[in-house]
Amino acid sequence: MERYDSWLERAESSLEISKSKFFRNIYFEDLCYQAQQAVEKAFKGLLIYYGEEPEYTHNIGILINAIEKYTTVEDSLKESMKLTSTMCHLKVA
Repeated sequence: MERYDSWLERAESSLEISKSKFFRNIYFEDLCYQAQQAVEKAFKGLLIYYGEEPEYTHNIGILINAIEKYTTVEDSLKESMKLTSTMCHLKVA
């Protein structure tokens, strides 16, 4: 298995967790965190696919800027940058 495949599998796992329908014992911010992690891991996997070691960051905008050296990032994917700012504003009790 290629290294980027591992990142993409982890992204898929985080995405599935983020889509959980069992809210009884799950905090909303935990679901948001998993959604952010899914995007971050997928973008890092893509950078590895292109031969670039991803920067150690959780900022999706930084990852998108790095990816744009290799390919066009659709506006719909750029919307995922909102997840970075959402994660910065969540408060854990």
